[in-house]
Amino acid sequence: MEQIFLFVLNNAITVNALIIAIIAVRALGKKMPKWIICMLWLIVAVKLIVPVRFETGFSLIPTREPIPTEIVMEKVRRAIVE
Repeated sequence: MEQIFLFVLNNAITVNALIIAIIAVRALGKKMPKWIICMLWLIVAVKLIVPVRFETGFSLIPTREPIPTEIVMEKVRRAIVE
């Protein structure tokens, strides 16, 4: 269950970065055609529907998983120790 939660959380963080990038591109390109703006938002919609991870050298998020799975286990270990 924790793995599913972390997968959804990581996907949300990735999509959030994508949305911020699209808003920045839209603000810089005021005279951009409307169909290009629609295509950019279509990319966000596809990313939300199909949570596939893409990894490149130019990524804003350097690792595949921004929130590591060890965070959940660390909290469980602290609860056991206390």
